[in-house]
Amino acid sequence: MPTIKETKYIERAPIALGITSKAKNPEGIFKYLIEYMHDGGEGEMIFTNGIKDINYTVKDGVTAKVPSKLDPKIQFPKIYEAAELSLTKFKNPVVVDERITNSLEIFTKDSVLEPLLPASEVLSKAIPDLLAIKTEVISNVLVGTLSVDDGLAKYNKDSKSLVDSILADLNK
Repeated sequence: MPTIKETKYIERAPIALGITSKAKNPEGIFKYLIEYMHDGGEGEMIFTNGIKDINYTVKDGVTAKVPSKLDPKIQFPKIYEAAELSLTKFKNPVVVDERITNSLEIFTKDSVLEPLLPASEVLSKAIPDLLAIKTEVISNVLVGTLSVDDGLAKYNKDSKSLVDSILADLNK
């Protein structure tokens, strides 16, 4: 459905693949993995739909997903790439449900890209602790052992040293 007036859907940055600087053959990794999975043809078919007769079938010219091995009530979803989010002009022979394509059109029209957090080793190490503090506070507010105002005060107090160290690192 379209967004509420004056709001937007938040689109997160896509997951990126990288090649380690320790790779003995980075050109090969790029050519035979990353480039191949986005070739608009055979490679993209494999990384989207999987292997013929294991993840999808072709019968009378119609390509169809097989049931998922984890949940036979649904079709096998994907290998790595979502068919509706192809970066190329890949012509997927598997018909994507109209509800997905319609939803994606609306989302694309009404979305903004969420900014990436700056890279920081201090931030990366602090995130689990900040999430634990947040989870504890929210849980206490939800069960009524803390008011919203008391919860915010507790979060600010308990996270202060972590937040201060993150800000100091990002501002240096």
